Amino acid sequence: DLIEIRRQRNEFADRQYRLETGLKGRFDARSGALTRIEGLFAEPSDGSVSVLLDRFFNSFSDLSNNPEDRGAKVAVQAAGRALASGIQNLDRRLSDYRTALNAEINLNLSEANRLAGEIATLNGEIATRTNTGINPNDLLDRRDQLADQLAGLVGATVINQSDGSVSLRIGGTSIVDGTHVTNLELATRGQNDPVGAPILYSNGS
Repeated sequence: DLIEIRRQRNEFADRQYRLETGLKGRFDARSGALTRIEGLFAEPSDGSVSVLLDRFFNSFSDLSNNPEDRGAKVAVQAAGRALASGIQNLDRRLSDYRTALNAEINLNLSEANRLAGEIATLNGEIATRTNTGINPNDLLDRRDQLADQLAGLVGATVINQSDGSVSLRIGGTSIVDGTHVTNLELATRGQNDPVGAPILYSNGS
């Protein structure tokens, strides 16, 4: 007869898996953002800023060789307007991408906060079951699954506590401690911020 089901987990393997998952998620996100930004610059192409800049300086060179040539003067003006327009278009594309990127980050943070909240709830439920002698294996499995997801999403580090709960940290800052959650938020400092604002940690529940 079946008497007991025991969980077999390797804490070292779990820790390494979550570390590698977090690093992969970080590098994938960075690579995707840089690839997108590189595409916005559209280098080299006929309308790229570097090409427009070359044309602008070349027009000045032509004018210096023919200072009285009206056509050369007109060419400098046209090249200057084209360069200004190209820079403005690039600035607009970067601003649009910044908005889209921050929206994507906010979605990820909302999901991370949801996962952290569920893990904190499971910490409490696991403690209750353990204290009443009820096997919490199904809850432990669910918590491990959520911790894996959170590690991949925001690079959270999972720390097993002696009371059976887990704590989660990001860069040394606790986001789950027992049943307490510190929610993640996106910092906004104005339109002059670079693409992608830093993450802040807010008071939780």
